[in-house]
Parts: sequence; C-alpha cells; structure tokens
Amino acid sequence: PPPVPPSVAGVALMNEGKVTLPSGRTASLQNASQPWSAKLLADGVLVFETRPGDRWPDDGAKSERDRSEISGLTVPAQGPSTVSYELMIDGPRAFTADCQYVLGQRHGKADKADRRGEHPDLAFRLDRFGVPMLTVCGSAQQPLIDIPKSKTIWKSKDGPLALGKWYTLKFVTLAADKGHVDFYLDGKLVIAWDGPFGYVNALPDYWKMFVEYKAFEPNFYSTT
Repeated sequence: PPPVPPSVAGVALMNEGKVTLPSGRTASLQNASQPWSAKLLADGVLVFETRPGDRWPDDGAKSERDRSEISGLTVPAQGPSTVSYELMIDGPRAFTADCQYVLGQRHGKADKADRRGEHPDLAFRLDRFGVPMLTVCGSAQQPLIDIPKSKTIWKSKDGPLALGKWYTLKFVTLAADKGHVDFYLDGKLVIAWDGPFGYVNALPDYWKMFVEYKAFEPNFYSTT
C-alpha cells in the first residue's frame, strides 16, 4: 500500500466502540477517545496515534501506558493459529522515547484458577531504538498466580524497522506445554521457536494490535 499522510481525514474511532475490519471481522477499540486516537480511512487502513497522557480508562489513573489499539480477534486455546497484518510506522520521526513499543499481542484469558489478571502470551515489540523482537510469557503448565516474566525469544540483528515503510507480519502460534512460534517478516521466516508458553485453561486467546507503553512518538499505521 502507498504511504498515508497524517493529514488524511478518516472516521474517528472512540474507546469501547467497534470497528469492522476489511476481512469482515469485528474488533473492539481501546484508546483515550481523542479525535486522533484511531481513524478508519476509506481504503480500509486503520491509523493509530497516541500523545502524552493518552490513557485507556481501564488502565487507571496511575498507569504509565499511552495506548491506542484494537482487541478481540479470537484465536483458539488449543491448536495452531495464524494471524497476519501489515503495518507502517510513520516517518520521519526517530525513536527517541525511553520505552518499548508494543505493536501486537496474543493475549491470554485468565480462568478461576488464575489469581492474576490477563497477560499477553506473545508480544511483538520494538525497543527504544526501533529494533523488533518477540517475547513470550506464561508456562502453559502452572496457573497464573504471579505476574509472569516475559522472555525474549528473538531480536532482530538487522537494526530498527524503517520509518515510512510497509511491513507484512505473520504469526503462527501454538500456546501449550509444547508450544511453538513461527514468525515471518515480509514473507521470510525469521524465528521458529519451541517451548512452553500461555495459560493452563481452555479459554480462547485474542489478538491486540498497536499497544504503546509510554510511547510518545511515532504514529502507527496499519492495514488489517
């Protein structure tokens, strides 16, 4: 797809609303309900932006996260699943915030055996320099009693993602005791990982896209 200038007008998408994706599936919006938080353009491109203080109300007043995201693309708890989408990080701004950017998550659902809230099983992140990486958490063997620690299973050796360029992401995941992750970047398999991750229950996971932790720059663009 061609680059999308930030000035292009679109339909503003507010927190707790719904958006129908080009695939026909419906996702929920989680953002600060600002006019710039999320927009749907005429060609189906979703535009996400956060600015300092853009808190999702459910995070609470003490949260340090600025976020604009969609949630609710259900994936099965058992068996492999495949999720793919395209994204572009708007240029020409550089990565200067002292934080990590989270651009996609496979998010678990806690059941009655879990004493903690929901946490992402798998996350696609950028470090503060814009270098992409994948993290997993949970054991898929023990109930979620304590906040799980994330483990990095891949970090690019090719440097940061380019600003103003479209990338195609594809995730093939199996959350289980003998879990598996295949991650493709622009059609190339960059990591094939085996190990336990996820939750000990049969509740379906779901995908979130475009979460930002203390991320003041830049804007995020995506087709879905």
